[in-house]
Amino acid sequence: MKVNTDTKLFFSVAGKPGNFGSYMYNSAFEKLGINAIYKPLQLDCKMNFDRFFDFLFALKRVNASGLSVSMPFKKLAAVIGFYKSEEVKNTNNSNTLKFEYDYNGNPKTYCYNTDCLGFEQACESILNKAKSAVIFGTGAVADSIAYILNKRNINFFYTKNPENLIDNKFEFLINATPVGMDGIEDTIFNKKIVKYYKYVFDVVVKKETNLIKLSKNSMIECVSGWAMSKCQLREQFKIYTGQEYPEDLLSNNMKELGYE
Repeated sequence: MKVNTDTKLFFSVAGKPGNFGSYMYNSAFEKLGINAIYKPLQLDCKMNFDRFFDFLFALKRVNASGLSVSMPFKKLAAVIGFYKSEEVKNTNNSNTLKFEYDYNGNPKTYCYNTDCLGFEQACESILNKAKSAVIFGTGAVADSIAYILNKRNINFFYTKNPENLIDNKFEFLINATPVGMDGIEDTIFNKKIVKYYKYVFDVVVKKETNLIKLSKNSMIECVSGWAMSKCQLREQFKIYTGQEYPEDLLSNNMKELGYE
């Protein structure tokens, strides 16, 4: 694909960006013949609302078409928007911004949250059975997960204290923190904690975190973060392009990246 004046620009922003989104999006753009590119960007994690607003303004000045938002900017992203989805309104965080322009080049921002759908689809089997859950973490992703648990009438509580994960009589353990990511050692989860649960979900996008390995070894039904990432990617891609992400390419890419 040749970049030209008609090329649409999509970006992602994170405190510690990776190449997952770039690989997944640019390969799909090429396969579908979409004249667009996707580029990850890094921002200061301590950025306040005014500076984040300036960043968005700069993107709109170059006619960016969309922005995928990762931690810790999801709550900042939800503040601005001509349109906000029900998920954004109820969680106060957004991971997907779409920019549309009128004939005079004036932009409108549309805010979406595909994390909610991603979690719900990835954990559908567990959500159909679980009656109670504990969310380890209190950030933006935790709020998206809580929204779905409320929707499913599943009793839950948040905690940042590992001691609250032990012998609490709840069925579904959810890690909604970066614990277990590359570079963030897991000093939290162990057999003593995992043995109390029937189901486990780890938001970390990795084929097998320590938490997932412990769960498998204990024969506990579990779901990895890459499953949620795959589901939310499908939805986000459709929001951005109006097209479905090619399933054969999705599967091949996940295998190539080592998630399946």
